[in-house]
Amino acid sequence: MGSRAASDIDAMRTTRTLEEMGVDLDDNTESFLSRSIAAQSFADYLTDSDTDTENSTLPPSRRWVWYCKLPGCPKYYAAWTCKTNFLLHLYETPMHREDDNTKTRESRRTLARNWRAETAYDLSEPKETPPQQNNDQVVNT
Repeated sequence: MGSRAASDIDAMRTTRTLEEMGVDLDDNTESFLSRSIAAQSFADYLTDSDTDTENSTLPPSRRWVWYCKLPGCPKYYAAWTCKTNFLLHLYETPMHREDDNTKTRESRRTLARNWRAETAYDLSEPKETPPQQNNDQVVNT
């Protein structure tokens, strides 16, 4: 189990119940909203996005970003911090839809694994830049 997952489990074990927070569940005068706000800290530990799942494989100070590495794509070398948004880009962009590497959901997920890059969690590291392309053409005479 990754360190982030272990810390989340520890936090869940120490989360106070609504009664311990002073919320009287039998009190009909207390609003649903106030009970919901009190329960929010517990709910924070119940949701995991695919990005959270991917990031849990890294130390807490690191995260994944996903780069579009298809030359010719309008978003070439743009970076996404949310895997779902990156997969949506692959699905919705006409250039990617025509690419055999992104025709199926599984192929898009495989491409996402290949095109992700590790960076600082606070995004303080410089963004990757595209590789230098050699524009010189060799002329055969």
